Amino acid sequence: MKKIILVTSILSLSFGILGSCSKAVSTVANRCDNDAKKVTDAATAYSSDPANKAKCQAYANALSDFFKSCPTYYTGTTKKDLEDFVANACK
Repeated sequence: MKKIILVTSILSLSFGILGSCSKAVSTVANRCDNDAKKVTDAATAYSSDPANKAKCQAYANALSDFFKSCPTYYTGTTKKDLEDFVANACK
């Protein structure tokens, strides 16, 4: 009887941990997707009026938010180049 309770407890705990991890991963993926959409929308608006400083800043902010919500999407030199672009995009 003790063995059944122990096995049941371990299985319940395992499923609980796995379930919570999948929700966290799903939340991060959703945030990445949402921020990617914001980048696309901001890029479209900025490309239609590249002289508009507000649209440029909105595009840079959207890129910055995307990098923060998807930290492993870009790595190394590409990430550094994009961070430098965001820092100097509207100057």
